[in-house]
Amino acid sequence: MRPLHHAVFSLLFSDFSFVLYKNSQIVSYVYAAYNGNKGFIHIIATRAGLYRKKYASVLLYHLEKAAREKKLKSIWAYCLSDNFQSRSFFEKNQFIMQKEIDISTDEKRILFKKVINH
Repeated sequence: MRPLHHAVFSLLFSDFSFVLYKNSQIVSYVYAAYNGNKGFIHIIATRAGLYRKKYASVLLYHLEKAAREKKLKSIWAYCLSDNFQSRSFFEKNQFIMQKEIDISTDEKRILFKKVINH
């Protein structure tokens, strides 16, 4: 996790983002935005060494709850194609792979979507 994310993105995405603290230290965060009836996860991260403790899943739960309150129909996210840990996280949390995309770089990304049930 880079500290820059905390300062900048918490201001940009303040109404649809969550940060998890433990012992006064940020351990995980999700910054997301929404437009119309769609949400989009900009970044979801957990501090190195604290993986597999379900911190990101807890934040995703709160994000989905907020999405229901805002009457969103879906949440979208993406990750790099070769980021198997991120891919696994989204798949375990019922995100469905939509397609592989190539955004003017050498790195391919995978786009995911999760339908929000009300």
